[in-house]
Amino acid sequence: YEQAMIASRDFSTIFESTKIRRDDFKKRLADQAAQQLATVFKLASETAEANKNKGDYDTARMTLQNFIDQNVHAPQKNQAQSLLEEFNAEAHARFQKTQNETASLDMAGALALWNNYAAQVKDAITVNDVKTTRDAIEDKARALCNDEMKKAGDEARQFNYKSALNIIRALRTRLAGAIPIDALSVCEEKFKKHQELCDRVLGAIKENLKKGPIILNFEINLPLGKKWKIASIESAPPSYLL
Repeated sequence: YEQAMIASRDFSTIFESTKIRRDDFKKRLADQAAQQLATVFKLASETAEANKNKGDYDTARMTLQNFIDQNVHAPQKNQAQSLLEEFNAEAHARFQKTQNETASLDMAGALALWNNYAAQVKDAITVNDVKTTRDAIEDKARALCNDEMKKAGDEARQFNYKSALNIIRALRTRLAGAIPIDALSVCEEKFKKHQELCDRVLGAIKENLKKGPIILNFEINLPLGKKWKIASIESAPPSYLL
């Protein structure tokens, strides 16, 4: 059209007719480009929205940012930027909501909620904070486990197996889902066997005491003498009266 207009510049009728056709063609090209850009934006915004709804904020952000970067002068740029800011605000609100909900929970409940968040949300902005929080809860749970197992062990060494088992069972309930508790199950079985053995020994001694004191066939070097006998026995906790 430009060449035709140049060739017909001395012929006004032809020139004007060619100019009209050129302008119409340019308008159709511009309309087509605008329609294509609108279609691209619609696809980008719908794709971003779908990913956001699935909790994939990273892909949602990337989709909108790619449209913005590739279409700097597009009339939809500001709309894309607004959507991006909206998604960022929603992602931040979701993270804060989880923080608030876990604040009043015990370790197992808090860790379960954070694990659920990590499984459902892809957000590079908060991923390090989530990992740090989860690690801190697990460290706290392990420290509690070590402290309570030491207490249970101390009780067991004093033959207070019932108290030791109560500590272990309470700990299992408290930490269920927070950290692996296989060691607690092993410890519980060990204490139960020790308790059963202790009960059998005490039962046998008590049964024999019905016939009279039990003479010990070994010496115990104490100021009061070396020869001793068991006259009676009590339990819970055991106290041996020699």
